[in-house]
Amino acid sequence: PGGWGGAPGAPRHFPRTNATFSLVQRSGAGSVRDIVASMERKVQEAAADSDLPPLASAPHVCAPQTPEAELAALARCSIDPYYRVILAASGGLEAILRSMHTFPHLEAVQANGCAALAAACANSPSNQSAACQLGALETVLQAMERFSDSIRVQSVGCDALNYLTSSSERIVESLKQMEGFEIIVENALGRFLPSSCREGAEAVLRRTRTNAGVPAKSMR
Repeated sequence: PGGWGGAPGAPRHFPRTNATFSLVQRSGAGSVRDIVASMERKVQEAAADSDLPPLASAPHVCAPQTPEAELAALARCSIDPYYRVILAASGGLEAILRSMHTFPHLEAVQANGCAALAAACANSPSNQSAACQLGALETVLQAMERFSDSIRVQSVGCDALNYLTSSSERIVESLKQMEGFEIIVENALGRFLPSSCREGAEAVLRRTRTNAGVPAKSMR
């Protein structure tokens, strides 16, 4: 009850992806907006809790809820190009990054945030540009650096970097200016990554070393 499906993190009422659907037949836009609103509420609650004086932070004060399930839901629904548009129009990119900034020490939030960014930016130059303007590259690299031993974070972090840099040489140049990014990506390649994530990490390094504009592996 109160979640987005029977399993934790599962989206609620998203129609199955089908290229023959017209936009007017899609019915999940409201659910995407609800998910984004829930994320924003949890971020605001966490910020309010952090402002409490020490005496108010007693055991009777509940720990803030985290947006882990919402991020997972956005990662799943954004595989559909229609929901990528809805997510961006609903402030979803901002909400994803604010969630990651608010809960930097929670591995599940960082992993699901990277996965949501990857899904939202796959084959979407407009989302890639908007996300990078909001600091997505830095946020993903910080997550990968903080959780350098997490296969999950390393895998989805490589996916996110791959899609974020797949369409724009300007974004590739921005990544090249970030100190230590190659070390972070090479560290990921030293892990036992799924083959698609490994290919993504290798593509990121090729782009930054040659400006070759290697296309990202499609999610569709």
